[in-house]
Amino acid sequence: MNDLFIYLFKVSVATAALYLVYLLLFRKDTFYVRNRIFLILILILPFVIPALRFSVVNEIESTGTEILTAGGAVTAEPVGDPIIPVVSNSLNYERILISGYFSVTILLLLRLIVRVISTRRVIKKGIVLRNKFPKVIEINSDLPPFSFFPYAVIPSAVIQSENYSDLLDHECAHIRQGHTFDLLLCELIIAFQWYNPITWLMKRSVILNNEYLADQESIRANGSVKEYQYRLLNFQSKMRSYSLAHNFNRSIKDRIIMINKIPTSRRALLKNILILPVIAGLMFACATKMNSRTIINNPSYKSSSTPYVRISKIDLSEASTILHFHVTFTPGWWIEIQPDTYIEANNSGEKLFIERTDGIPLGERHYMPESGEMDYKLIFPGISEKVDEIDFVESDWIIRGIQLKANSTSPSVPESFAGSWFNCSTGTWDLSLLGDQVAYKEKLWSYENADFKNRKGSIIIKNSESAVYLYLKKKGRRLLVGESPEESVLYSKDKPSMTKTDINKDTPFSDPVFHEDTTIYSGFFAGYNPHKFSGAFYLTFKDIISGKDYSYRIEISKNGGFFRKIPLLYPQIAHIISSGYRGSVFLEPGKKMFQMIDLGTNESEYRGESALVNYDLDRLKDINSFNYNEMRQTITNMSPEQYKTYCLNNLEKDINSLDSIRKELHLCTKAYQMAKMNMEYIYSSHILDYDWYYRSAYKEQHNLSTPVMEIPLEVESLAAGYFDFLTDDLLNNPIGIYSDSYNAFIHSFKNIALIQPEGDYIIQPGNHPFIDLVFKLIIADYPFTEEDLVLVKGLDRTELTEIIKAYSRFFNDHGNQAFQFLNKHPDIIRKVSMGKGELNSLVSDVIDYMKENGIEFSEEEKAFIDEYHDFENSEIAAIQKVFYKKWGNTVERFSRDYEDTYNIKYYAFGALKRKDNFQNLLGVGPCMAIDVMLAQSLYELISLDTQFPGNENQKNIILKYLSTQYIADYFSRFLEDRSFNSGIK
Repeated sequence: MNDLFIYLFKVSVATAALYLVYLLLFRKDTFYVRNRIFLILILILPFVIPALRFSVVNEIESTGTEILTAGGAVTAEPVGDPIIPVVSNSLNYERILISGYFSVTILLLLRLIVRVISTRRVIKKGIVLRNKFPKVIEINSDLPPFSFFPYAVIPSAVIQSENYSDLLDHECAHIRQGHTFDLLLCELIIAFQWYNPITWLMKRSVILNNEYLADQESIRANGSVKEYQYRLLNFQSKMRSYSLAHNFNRSIKDRIIMINKIPTSRRALLKNILILPVIAGLMFACATKMNSRTIINNPSYKSSSTPYVRISKIDLSEASTILHFHVTFTPGWWIEIQPDTYIEANNSGEKLFIERTDGIPLGERHYMPESGEMDYKLIFPGISEKVDEIDFVESDWIIRGIQLKANSTSPSVPESFAGSWFNCSTGTWDLSLLGDQVAYKEKLWSYENADFKNRKGSIIIKNSESAVYLYLKKKGRRLLVGESPEESVLYSKDKPSMTKTDINKDTPFSDPVFHEDTTIYSGFFAGYNPHKFSGAFYLTFKDIISGKDYSYRIEISKNGGFFRKIPLLYPQIAHIISSGYRGSVFLEPGKKMFQMIDLGTNESEYRGESALVNYDLDRLKDINSFNYNEMRQTITNMSPEQYKTYCLNNLEKDINSLDSIRKELHLCTKAYQMAKMNMEYIYSSHILDYDWYYRSAYKEQHNLSTPVMEIPLEVESLAAGYFDFLTDDLLNNPIGIYSDSYNAFIHSFKNIALIQPEGDYIIQPGNHPFIDLVFKLIIADYPFTEEDLVLVKGLDRTELTEIIKAYSRFFNDHGNQAFQFLNKHPDIIRKVSMGKGELNSLVSDVIDYMKENGIEFSEEEKAFIDEYHDFENSEIAAIQKVFYKKWGNTVERFSRDYEDTYNIKYYAFGALKRKDNFQNLLGVGPCMAIDVMLAQSLYELISLDTQFPGNENQKNIILKYLSTQYIADYFSRFLEDRSFNSGIK
């Protein structure tokens, strides 16, 4: 049935029910004001109640299973004969009925408008006897006296009669009480409910009640009830009625009866309370219940073109479709949501375009935070509750077949029993009852059987090794669980906190720094989907010697479980990397860790000796006041000292937040240590990266293309005093390597521009890579062969210097023009650069490409190109051409033969030179941070040449540079076993 007819039916039912209450309970009462209010409610409420929307949230926990199909499309075998659609030519009765309803409604509304206009004309033709409220109009007509809004309209014959004052009082009472509004409201309701006879009866009741009210006020003014009744009877015999106004002579008999009625007792007002359950019942029966607000956690989908973005939740309502996204991406990289993003229901072809975003700007770049994770919402128009599948389409990625209905499988336990439970005595997480997975005592199980009645029940769980019978009983909000009824343990859903035992055992990290042992890492993914994970994930660690990542591949079973023994040398945070999830876990040598990763919420539960540390680190992961986007927008307006103060203020703010949480939640000491070290090292890294951040922000603000390596201005250099924040606590912290930010700090630390060895400079405009190679080899005092010495000695060092200076002068003078020229042609740069970053090569290649392909130059470009060609035809350019003509083949051979050897010698020279510069320029003597920097630099060259160093003497020479014993021992292990990179054989 059409929605309109359903709505009108509900309106009619509500009208009839409320009017019946009036007739049975209130019609004969003398509480006329109360009756008037209730009659108006009867007119209005029936139209309002069916239009009400009750928000009923239906939350669905999806298993997140993808539905994969052959070739990416849904296929099905045909069953039976094909269905041929039948085209019906019969009359559309529904459309005829709708047309008929609105036709009558429009006619009645037009009739009402005509009557109002007609009444206004009658009033305008009359004579104004009184122009203040209420206004009195005299008409020369046989119409009866009536009132209409502020006008009391009285015929001339009535004015001349002896009853004029009584009649005027009556009509003025109608005006003062606004009865004309009641009458017009009745006419409007009749226009829309003309098919309902009750609305016509209600009009009569409204008018009659208003007459009772006017009579009541007139009698008070007149004082004689008996005389007033005689006048009513006299008017009844002489006058006719007027349809669109209150007439003095309406329903005389009923009015006389009510005038003589004994006033209703005040106790009858208690009947008013009965109105409330009637209205509530009508709302329950007739109001539209909004079951379209559905929340789907971890929705399933058929395919996705990106592993970095996951839909964590969908919020469906009549007004909107909200997709919640969780993104795991490289910190500092940007993502962008285009304004033409849309969703499409069941391949209908109707695109519902994005309306707004929450948590990410629309149509603008958003940079990933340091954590590499973020959440945001995309809001689209509402979608029909009949739709069970949608596609999400963005310009760069697509997710198809997103399921909007609940999965067919249901949990094996009642909802009140489901979820994760924590031992009330120990605070440990022991039990999770999920849809088809059970975690119990650090193992993953499945349901064999379940039997529940009321607030208790039992389940049989099994795995590949054994089966367990569990008895469960609800006790308020808690749960009693035991493998026998006599040995029950009390559980709660409250997250664990430190017990007295934990507090007594709570100690910080301390020496020994290295403790070589194996950790057993196991657990499962709640809501596991094998198609998203490809059956495995990687657990990635940082190696302090190489500064690089190393990973362990961990297989995932079909039920989502995993198990792996992992060698560890020291406690550290490991990163979980897969196509369907990214997260982290803190592991310690010799300690077990069992982790449940909930793919619907991205939250984890932990069991093991390091569980409390993991729980506390999760609580602290959102503390971060350093806003990359804000920094990029403001750093170009800050001096180095201002930027350092900005970072240190944010560090202080984060540490204060950390301390406040520690007081409130009683964080364990190890988690506090880890969190504080992470903050100190990452902010130190930020401070050291001022130069890089400044250049990056400048390029972004001025839209400089990626191949353009340099910016056309000098960045304020960092003086030695800038680095006064590098305290001994930061540089010589023996447990600093436990921090997840330590390697980032070392990377920034060893790349401080001030301590770089002389000659380690950025390739300048005009340089050829070969010239840099020769210069750096000479600086490193490299032992050339006799043949190659001929080449090296044959190079006129003064002449080459002049060539370099000439090219530098030209591009210093014309740098802005060169940058503007290149920035206008980023597509051409990508085609011709082949990875080159030299400014002169780029300019020359872009000019040649544009000429070859007939691309026109602007006037500004022509002026710059003329100057560039003049320089190319200059004497110094001719000298350079002669040099490359003479030495070209030799240069190519020389570069090829010496590149790897140069890397080894130059890296070794640079590492030791940096160490000296730290002491001489910054006053930073031997410390753990410098030893780690040396070890990482030496690791590079030894990895390039497995024969270096080759004997015991060479090893001892290298090891004597390391002053921190445990770093020297660690590096010695690496020299003995070149494959050693995980801290254990």
